[in-house]
Amino acid sequence: MDVFAKLSGELIGLLGTRETNPPDTLPTIKISGVYIASKARGRGIGKKLMLHLLKEVVRNPRWKKVKIKVFPTQEIAINLYKSLGFEVIEKVTEDFPSGIKRETFVMEKSLINP
Repeated sequence: MDVFAKLSGELIGLLGTRETNPPDTLPTIKISGVYIASKARGRGIGKKLMLHLLKEVVRNPRWKKVKIKVFPTQEIAINLYKSLGFEVIEKVTEDFPSGIKRETFVMEKSLINP
């Protein structure tokens, strides 16, 4: 499921997801990316996209959790996800195709008895 935000017909935000099961033991939605156009940041667009996604996901009892990865330097995003009930469950070092290694937080929100 992908969620889009438009302002006056112009795309200003998007949120992409995919199903990941396995390696997760429970059916999981992974947020693969959240993008807000720079001119639209600070207007609550990211929160609206996330709330819309969560509303849709909880309608399907199949899904048990939602995950997202975020860099520790993305404090605004981390605070948003925490305000929506996500918790940091793991810190991993990821190898990117460019050869760069970066620490990443894996955040998760349980949908069981939300």
